[in-house]
Amino acid sequence: MGSIDSASPIGLGTYRLYEKTYLTCRMALEIGYRHIDTAALYKNEGEVARAIAESGIPREEIFITSKIPLKAILYRRIRDAARQSLELLGTIDLLLLHAPGTDPLSAWEVMLEIREWEEIGDVGVSNFNIQHLQLLKNSPPKWNQIEISPFLQRRELVNYCQPQGIKIVAHSPLVKGQKLDTPKLIRIANSCGCTPAQLLLAWSVNKGFVTIPRSSRREHLQANLEAKEIILPTEVIQELNGFEESYATHPQHC
Repeated sequence: MGSIDSASPIGLGTYRLYEKTYLTCRMALEIGYRHIDTAALYKNEGEVARAIAESGIPREEIFITSKIPLKAILYRRIRDAARQSLELLGTIDLLLLHAPGTDPLSAWEVMLEIREWEEIGDVGVSNFNIQHLQLLKNSPPKWNQIEISPFLQRRELVNYCQPQGIKIVAHSPLVKGQKLDTPKLIRIANSCGCTPAQLLLAWSVNKGFVTIPRSSRREHLQANLEAKEIILPTEVIQELNGFEESYATHPQHC
């Protein structure tokens, strides 16, 4: 299986790619992406698997993340959901609980059991806040995927996770495009010689996050991946840190 440590800090998000999933994943892999994020909820795990299989790239060079849907968590069908994802993907490098549900500790105990399955690399959580993570403190996850951007920095949560070795995976790092026309963002991007989207991603990489932007256009996929090479001056990071406005595209998880 793949190792995220050897992959780029920028992966491909596939939420709502729908019928574009296969071609987008093939393009992304050709460009150089080696981390693809999917989920049972997205109903595209099979297309992700087909794109990887037909890419010609060895499976061990690619890191696949998938997630157990909330419905399976609530109805205590986590094992069944994991098996269904494995039927489509073959192996999964990182399997997450998509949300805490009503009993995060019991759900996590099942995930710790699943972590021992041969086809699973590791397990983690998604959209967990501090109160959820505290319930898991005796055996904390190594991964928490949460929405994060300069407009929603989750400082308290990040400061809780990082000292414990919980890696942050930033979803919705481009704020679904809703903030790309912000004048101060455009001004800073111009001064750095990059696009506003690249600036947001470079900020995320600078913070030590793995980030998973989504796009289905080749030029945007290329530009997003290139953002990992952008070095931001300290004063730019400080200015972006001041963008905080608690703006979430998934407020139900904040």
